[in-house]
Order: sequence, then structure tokens, then C-alpha cells
Amino acid sequence: MTSGRVDINAIQFVRIVDIPGNGSFLDATEDLIFDFWPTARPTVTSGGFDLEASGVINVI
Repeated sequence: MTSGRVDINAIQFVRIVDIPGNGSFLDATEDLIFDFWPTARPTVTSGGFDLEASGVINVI
């Protein structure tokens, strides 16, 4: 929400997009996204975001 015109109570879906954190993508304010997280297999088994743990709080 950047303009203050989003009805938070009306949000039904959220899209999660996996991008590389190497600066090749921009955020909502046109800043480069740098989020380096080592994911070289087989030593690292996590990409830093646990999608299975995402859930809903305060379901109406």
C-alpha cells in the first residue's frame, strides 16, 4: 500500500513471486532489490523464505 487507497479488509489473495536478489529487479519505489541468500546445493536446503509456514492470522 503506497497511496493509502487499499481496503485492507477486502484483500482475498496475495501473489508471492520468487525473484533473484541480485539487483536485477526493482521494488515499488524503483530501488534495486539486493537480498543475497546462499542456496547452493547440496549444503544449503533453504532459499530463505518458508512458503509452507505462510498462513492467515485473524480470519474473519
